[in-house]
Amino acid sequence: MNILIYGRVADEPFQELTNTIEVSSHGGLFPISAAVVPSQKLILTNLETNDDLACRVARIIRNETEASLAAVEFLQPSLRFWGSAVSSFGHENSTAERIS
Repeated sequence: MNILIYGRVADEPFQELTNTIEVSSHGGLFPISAAVVPSQKLILTNLETNDDLACRVARIIRNETEASLAAVEFLQPSLRFWGSAVSSFGHENSTAERIS
């Protein structure tokens, strides 16, 4: 799913277009090139619905050959943000809970 990420790095605002790898009602996992850090707050925009939601970086997974992956968790769980993509997920399948 296409998303737009908004945040700040070194007091400079950034936005980045990326695609999700996994999503749940608690957050998601996606590649990111910005140098974000754990606990940093971000705003995600679901480009299919134009909905915005605040989240925090739960974990950064760095890979030498590919982009870093950001595992984020919503500040408040949202069954609606990802639309039908999370209709089959329950709380026990939360991406953020499994990764952090």
